[in-house]
Amino acid sequence: MKPQQISLSILALTLGVATGCEGSLDQGYEKDVDSGDAGEGEGEGEGEGEGEGEGEGEGEGEGEGEGEIPENCTNDWYPVHEAGWSKTFRVTFEGGEGTGTETGYGPLTDHPLAATGADIYGVNTLIESSTWTYNIIQSVGCDSEGEGMFLHDYAGDWTTSLFGLIDIGGTVDATLSPGRQFLPPEYAVNSTGNWNYNYTTTMISSQDGGGAGEAGETTSSINYEGTFVEAGVSSMVLDTGDSVMAYKVTNTFVRNGSPPFGAPMPASGYIEQWYVKGLGLVKEVTIDDAAPDPVLTKDLTSYSGLSIIE
Repeated sequence: MKPQQISLSILALTLGVATGCEGSLDQGYEKDVDSGDAGEGEGEGEGEGEGEGEGEGEGEGEGEGEGEIPENCTNDWYPVHEAGWSKTFRVTFEGGEGTGTETGYGPLTDHPLAATGADIYGVNTLIESSTWTYNIIQSVGCDSEGEGMFLHDYAGDWTTSLFGLIDIGGTVDATLSPGRQFLPPEYAVNSTGNWNYNYTTTMISSQDGGGAGEAGETTSSINYEGTFVEAGVSSMVLDTGDSVMAYKVTNTFVRNGSPPFGAPMPASGYIEQWYVKGLGLVKEVTIDDAAPDPVLTKDLTSYSGLSIIE
């Protein structure tokens, strides 16, 4: 049993993925959509075409093209569409203290769903403590499987100190099918009520000395069922000193299936999360029904590249 296996399973439920967090993170992905201005462009073009002579017909074609502008799907309650930001958290995991860092990569153009026209974004999560670390990239979609924000996959590596004597590590590569919605679309925040989910995570994990196709690799299939419930928007003071209005959701879940390597991933529990418009996730508490104390907590202590939206 490795602490990282537990932490990665919790991350799969919360949010909080290429092995070792490597891969193409192209931040230039955009898709073309009709902005609604195309009608004005067409009207102008028709007028020019008629003035120059009906036989030329150039004005109308030029006007229609001018109406299309690049635009990405966005949600300011989880602003992953912004690139280059970072957030730091105070973290506890099973009673141990640590530090967490989240970094936004912006659009992932090489993600398979991006080829279908979906807006997919990358978030790097690094957690470090005296006993364990993990470093992953997760793929987040905006309106990628219906409206809202979805977690699609995550991958990365972990290390731990066994009895404080031997450092061991491994990798994990997980895909959710279907993707799990964790936020409603921006316009529906705090007016959705609740929504259910049912997805299966296919997780390929390995320990040091066991790569793809070798004895150390394990493939697991784990099903999760649960319900997100909105708990309203209320004022709170962050550890950063900011007074904010935070949107709270609670995710109650049940696990079905065996976790990798037999690690005791929570069989049931709930997760409380708080989001601030412009900052995204600012606080999180994960409860295992079988444990008396929180398994994981995260509290925002600093941020850069993002601004609170009143």
